[in-house]
Amino acid sequence: MPRARSQQVSLQDTPYCHCTFLCREYAVFVGRFYVEKIRFLVQALSTAVAGLKSVCYS
Repeated sequence: MPRARSQQVSLQDTPYCHCTFLCREYAVFVGRFYVEKIRFLVQALSTAVAGLKSVCYS
C-alpha cells in the first residue's frame, strides 16, 4: 500500500542509498560491455588461429 507523501523518504534523506544503486547499475552496465568486448576478441583470435593453421598445415 502506498505511503502518505509526508511519510515518504526523500533523496536528500538517503543520498547514500541512491548513490549505491546508481553505482551498482553502472558497474553492471560496464561489466556487460567488457564481457561482450572479451567475447568478440576471443572469437577474432580463434578465427585468426584457425586461418593460420590452415595456411601452415596445407
